[in-house]
Amino acid sequence: LFPGGEREGRKSLVQMAAEEMRRAEESGDGSSFGQSGSGSVVAVMAGALLKKRANEQAQREFEADSVAIARQVGRMQRRTINPRGSFARRWDVVVLLTLLWTAALCPFEVAFLPRVTPGSLTFVINRLVDVIVVLDVALTFCTPFRQRPKQGGRWVYSTRAIASNYINSWFALDCVAMVPIDLVVMAIVGVDAEPAARGSQAPIPSKQVALLRLVKLLRLLRAGRIRDRWMSRLTIDLSLFELLKLGFATAVCAHWLACVWGVAGSTFNDNAPIDLDEWYIESYRTLSWVQKHQLTESSPLELYSVSLYVALANIFGGPCEICPGNYLEFLVQAFMMLIGNSLWAYIIGYGCGIVTTLNPAASEHRRLVGMLNFFVEERKIAKP
Repeated sequence: LFPGGEREGRKSLVQMAAEEMRRAEESGDGSSFGQSGSGSVVAVMAGALLKKRANEQAQREFEADSVAIARQVGRMQRRTINPRGSFARRWDVVVLLTLLWTAALCPFEVAFLPRVTPGSLTFVINRLVDVIVVLDVALTFCTPFRQRPKQGGRWVYSTRAIASNYINSWFALDCVAMVPIDLVVMAIVGVDAEPAARGSQAPIPSKQVALLRLVKLLRLLRAGRIRDRWMSRLTIDLSLFELLKLGFATAVCAHWLACVWGVAGSTFNDNAPIDLDEWYIESYRTLSWVQKHQLTESSPLELYSVSLYVALANIFGGPCEICPGNYLEFLVQAFMMLIGNSLWAYIIGYGCGIVTTLNPAASEHRRLVGMLNFFVEERKIAKP
């Protein structure tokens, strides 16, 4: 509209608007400003110019807000770990392997390896696991969490909110679980506290102190949090996943019950009489199943194999030649039967329900074919 450019055009619009307003004031009728042809054109152009200025101002504010939000998100990403990133997935695998090691070895050590032997392979691996657990606790303060569905279900990236949520939920249990309990046992008992049994030179702490190692099983609570994160990323069939969970639960239960039976058998008295003439009198007072079946010279792996056989017999039912040696072991055996049979009944009921729904199309086909056969028989329809 103006050959001088936008800047000159703005000046011309302002001058024309001022001239028209002056003329309207001299005539005494302010409405003439809007009724004159040039006045209406100037008013429209002035309104367009003001609207353009408002749009430019809103755009500048929007760009400034976008830059501020982008900077804030960048700071949050630098201070936190992306829960869907590659590092989080790899770290979850490392933590899961440490949890499997703890679930398998911790009860086995308490039952069959009560000695803390510095420098051994298991001792070194346990120290490495302790370091990983401490690092995992530290990284949890940098890992965003998802809100509850009632709160919106959004991911929270604020480090202050993450720390507050973690401290108020799992931090206390994780602090107890990350204590290097093996070093505590060594500090309480001492390296040369007791001579070793069955010819070994390694120290053996008391059973009460050795049972403190079971505190490490609190680390398994982290498996639930890892499962929740993985369930939002994996595309596995949930029915198949439930069957895998049942199989894993059966294996863990058998392993832990075997360790319970091993703990019961390791409390035997080395000075107890084993005279066959007095066996019927003393067996249920001082002997254990290890002495009763003459397994005192067996290795830890051999004792574990026998204990695993007893555990599986208590879960699935069947004959078992390993009998309790004293009254306490009878109570332990009854407890194992109760836990094992309850677990097996749950697996049978829940597992059968899952198996019947693995292929819904085939189930529906069998149902329809059955109804069709019933209809044909009821109506006496001749079959081709």
